[in-house]
Amino acid sequence: MTTFGALLETLLARRQFSTRSFARAVKSSKSSISGITNGERTPPLDRLEKWCDALGLRGQERQQFLDLAALAHLPQEARPRFFAWYDEYHRLKADYAELLAQTRRVAER
Repeated sequence: MTTFGALLETLLARRQFSTRSFARAVKSSKSSISGITNGERTPPLDRLEKWCDALGLRGQERQQFLDLAALAHLPQEARPRFFAWYDEYHRLKADYAELLAQTRRVAER
């Protein structure tokens, strides 16, 4: 599973933000953003909606960003179990969507 810091770093690169320019856009310090992308700091949950807006995140991409930010605040010892659950949840969700699609195709025949 992707960490919040890795996701933020990827999004910054895709949107052609430097760490400094993103920090300015969200009224934060360059060292704070660097610490978050490096996994040394946790993201500020109270500012994430503004970060999503600055990055232009919508829909599922926005939700993943917010979910990973919340997960970054879990105690280290709880993360492996939670990530396993999270991955399983998304696998089951995809399987369910595929079953629904198959059911619709059969019903249309």
